[in-house]
Amino acid sequence: TTVRYRTMRGPDLHVPLLLLSVITARPCSYNSNTAFVSSRHVVVDSRGSNALRRCDAGQDVCSVSSSCSSSSQFTTGEATDALIEAIRQMDLSLSDDATRIFHGRGGYYPGYEHVTLDWYPPVLLLTSFKAVECSKLALWCDALSTRWDECFEHGNKQEDQGTSMNLVYQCRAETPTTTRIVYGSVPDIHIVTENDGKEKFLVHLLRGQNHGLFLDMANGRTWVRENAANETVLNLFAYTCAFSISALNGEAREVINVDMSKGALKVGQRNHEVNRMLGDSSSSGGASVGRSRFLGHDIFKTWGKIRKLGPYGIVVVDPPSYQKGSFVAKKDYHKLIRRLPALLRPGGRALICLNAPELDTVYLSGLVNSSAPTLRFVQRLDNPETFPAIDKERALKVLVYELEEEEGDEEDNR
Repeated sequence: TTVRYRTMRGPDLHVPLLLLSVITARPCSYNSNTAFVSSRHVVVDSRGSNALRRCDAGQDVCSVSSSCSSSSQFTTGEATDALIEAIRQMDLSLSDDATRIFHGRGGYYPGYEHVTLDWYPPVLLLTSFKAVECSKLALWCDALSTRWDECFEHGNKQEDQGTSMNLVYQCRAETPTTTRIVYGSVPDIHIVTENDGKEKFLVHLLRGQNHGLFLDMANGRTWVRENAANETVLNLFAYTCAFSISALNGEAREVINVDMSKGALKVGQRNHEVNRMLGDSSSSGGASVGRSRFLGHDIFKTWGKIRKLGPYGIVVVDPPSYQKGSFVAKKDYHKLIRRLPALLRPGGRALICLNAPELDTVYLSGLVNSSAPTLRFVQRLDNPETFPAIDKERALKVLVYELEEEEGDEEDNR
């Protein structure tokens, strides 16, 4: 049992907290059929008894890490812990772009395939895809706390010094996913950057499994930025429109963002606003901000409008691999690919993306060869170095294709 007194800081308040934890080597995941009696904590808020909470570790597992380890425990496991080694090497600053710090999913670190660590300044996000023993979680959080102090209490940048630690832990071992704040807080309006601070994106770490910006797609956005000049860009499955921001920073003429989630597109519009991408725009259908248009439609039922707004110099196709009721790659991807020749101008390019471990490049290129033979393969983009993978075919695949200068037969618009 460890008792530690700690101050939890918010934007305008300093609340003393007393955390008492009893830790065993039980998995830190929620199971509705199991009572985790031996691994629970009590949070006592000095404001009064109404703030008293008592939680099972599985229900509020992240709070365990703030007090459940001792220095002797930390010493025991650190020499062979791949994540702790990565934590020791991280160099954090509030001015950093968002990035992945540790990518266990790629298989480079045996035994850590379930763990990732991301930096969304000013918040660290630790994610586990299977149950983690509380003692192991405590080791990681102690290492993060130690390295945070080294970066921010003794850092070289004066604006960083004195920054309190912010850490979120998400466990995806079971449904529903559990997400909790371990240390500190998360900004109410959380904006991170990419492209050396030139592009800004709203993120949300406490809701769902997708946080508003896919870090593994950074090289795809770079490619769009570098090739978008004077082009009309179509962004299919636009989500929060990160590709649109990159295209406009690359001097695209216009970007058409299409996604059936109107909520995601609303966030996309706000991303354009925080990047000051406002101004004149034509108004032939769909909400618009500056040189971007936002169509909240089912792509498979909107081909007529999409085609009318073209032809396009770049088409980005970045669908979910499996989203029930919306898109299933094995069943639906060929329907998208066969439309591309009619959407692209001669010489136009398509960025065709797939993040399904079970479907490799041969599968994806086979779909293109059979469904759109007038598209010529140009290259496969490398994934960011922060996403190392032993088997590239199980990782994100981003392929560039180009429409041959001589257009093929135009298909009907059924």
